[in-house]
Order: sequence, then C-alpha cells, then structure tokens
Amino acid sequence: MIVEYGGVQNNTFRRNIFGEQNDENIINSFESDTYCTIYKYDNENIDSCNFIAPLYLDLDIDNIEEDYNKLIRDLKILIHKLVTEFHVEQNDIQIYFSGSKGFHLIISENIFGFEPGRTLNKDLKKVAVYLKAYTLTKCIDTKIYDYKRLFRINNTINSKTGLYKVRISYDDLIDMSYNDLIEYASKPKDIEPDEYLYNDKANESFANLIEKLNKRDREKINIQVAKEYIKKKELLPCVKYILQNGSPNGQRNNSTIALANSLFQVGYNQDEVIEIITTWNETKNEEPLPDREIRATIKSAYNNSKQNIYYGCSSFRELDVCVKGCPIYKR
Repeated sequence: MIVEYGGVQNNTFRRNIFGEQNDENIINSFESDTYCTIYKYDNENIDSCNFIAPLYLDLDIDNIEEDYNKLIRDLKILIHKLVTEFHVEQNDIQIYFSGSKGFHLIISENIFGFEPGRTLNKDLKKVAVYLKAYTLTKCIDTKIYDYKRLFRINNTINSKTGLYKVRISYDDLIDMSYNDLIEYASKPKDIEPDEYLYNDKANESFANLIEKLNKRDREKINIQVAKEYIKKKELLPCVKYILQNGSPNGQRNNSTIALANSLFQVGYNQDEVIEIITTWNETKNEEPLPDREIRATIKSAYNNSKQNIYYGCSSFRELDVCVKGCPIYKR
C-alpha cells in the first residue's frame, strides 16, 4: 500500500506525491515541514480506493509550556485507558512529541487486525470522541479523522518551533520536565522500528466498543423521522444550517463530503452538487477550499453514495453541528 506525502519544496507547500511508506528519496526531497498521510491506500485514487490506518490520537494543547503537567496527566489517563479497556500492551502504544503543542499516540493496525475499507476513519473518530471525555483538558483533537489526514513524519523538523517530531518512551516521558522535553526534541532520535503482532483481545475490545457507541447513537436518533426527511427529498436541519452558515472551524473537508453526500441522498445529480457546493464554499467559508479539492471530495461523496455509505445525524453531530429543536435527535 502507498501513502501521500506533503511538504515544502522551493518555498511552496506541495502534496499529492505518492509512494511507499518511509520512502527516503521522497522525504529528502522536501526542504522542511515534511508529512505523510496516517492512512495507507490501495492506489492513488484515494477518493474511491480502500484505506487503512492505525488507531491514532493527537493530544494538542494551546499553551503546552504552561499546561505541560496537565497534558502529561491526561496522557497517563489515556495510556491507562488503552491498556485496561483495549487490552493492548503499554509498549505497543507509540508516543511521539509532535514538535509543537502536544503528543501523538499510535497503535498499529496490526494489533487490532484492521482491514482496508472505506469507513475506518469514522470508527477511529468515535473512539477519539469517547476517549476525549475521560481527559481533564479535553486535549484530544477530534477534527483530524478525514481519510486524507497528513501527519508530520518522525524525526523531521517543525519550522515554526525548530523542534523535531520524535518518538519517546513512556518511562522516559513521565520523568521529564517541559524543558527536558524541549532539549530531547532538539535533535532527531534513532529508534529501531518495532514489530506489532495481532492481539485478539484488542480486536474484540475495539469491535465491542464500536458496537456500543453505534447503539448509543442509534438510540438518540429518531430513525423514522430521519427516513421521512429522505423520503420527502428534504435536507436535514443540520445540513441546511451548514449550507447557510458555512463550515465549522477546522472542518471544511469533513463538512464538504457530508454536505455533498446529503445532497446525493435526496436526489441531486453531480452537476447540481458541484454548483451548490462550489457556491457554498466560495460564499460561506472564510477560507474556501481549492476548487480541485472540492471536486475531488464531491467525487468521493458520489462514490460513497453508490456504495450505500451515507452521512446522517450522527455524522453532523460529530461536526459539532446540531440544530436546536431538531425533531430527529432525541436529547
């Protein structure tokens, strides 16, 4: 499988460069701020191909120097939760300082036995939202679960901070002060990659949690009312709200695919959806997406609709959009 790379070349940020994971030639072609997708793809047609990813969490806090101890406390809470509820070994949880405002936690897809598909990102977001509730600072970024998400590559430098994204062991981290961490991240670290093996208990725990979260979502939604909206070819109240007010901050891509999918559900054709979404993007969003990206996302939404993959009430609640008085959502 392949990944998409992005980074600065000739003082311009570029992406849509595909290759094998850890391709040194591609990585070294960037001048700074080097990324690759956390997702791996069957082929370069990422709007229609299958993809796979590890379980990943981004712990991000605005003032890490001031709130460092609070962030470490939440990291400990999450590690404990992952070990006790997901039955993964502590050493199987990869910890990276991001080079800026927090940490990345990664658990290999091999441990959970994930298979390539088109919906894993939605399940990963459900888990992130679930775990966020257990943190005291609410530091988990739950807006990073689109399947095109770029992550800074390990041992590459953040041009804004001058620090490297580096892997660090749990035992070392909990003994570090903020200043110790900054010193540690001033240079890249050579750490041998680990081999991660399938864990049937982790697989079962993940599947059971997703089923529980899906059931909880279903119980909060009046399915019959939602079906009536679709039957009458009427857009959901939350869809109308976003069309009128623009995308929530940091959710342009996720909002675009959800809106396009909703329009396809009620019978709009591709040309009509392109016109509606393009107008919405240009007039309602403070920072419009590039036209090329809009068209690619609409194509992805169309392909999803043909595979009976739909966005509904729960998807828009994940975008933090829920219209007061909506008859579909049971409060």
